[in-house]
Amino acid sequence: MFKNKTVIIHFIISVLLFSAALIIAKEKILPTFNQHQGMWYATIEDGLRFYVEFNGNQMNVYGQDKQDHKFEIKYLSHYQKDVDDRIVIRQIDANADNPQLKNSLDHNTNIVSSVRLIPGGNQLLASFYNGYELKIYQLKPVQ
Repeated sequence: MFKNKTVIIHFIISVLLFSAALIIAKEKILPTFNQHQGMWYATIEDGLRFYVEFNGNQMNVYGQDKQDHKFEIKYLSHYQKDVDDRIVIRQIDANADNPQLKNSLDHNTNIVSSVRLIPGGNQLLASFYNGYELKIYQLKPVQ
């Protein structure tokens, strides 16, 4: 009887330790945008503005191109690399009100990129790297 209680106690302790290890590993392996939840905006050339929405593991970009065609791009984050806190993202969907723009955005669907988010005051510095081009945007929260 005494031996059975010891086995049960060891089993419960093992389960608790394993659960704690999974919770810690989840924060390291699966990135979330919890620190930056909500809508952010950036102004690019010609005064055009685009919006970035962080929601859990999903990042959505809304905006317009120079010809005022609206677009929407959805990304899904995979995991966080150890180097420079870069988050690997994959474009999973793109939509636009212009068929040519939609075809161009769809061509990039399933492309793996990375994003790095650096908070600073009331803004967020976001750098996007798609393997050959680095773009940096200064995001501000939508009021």
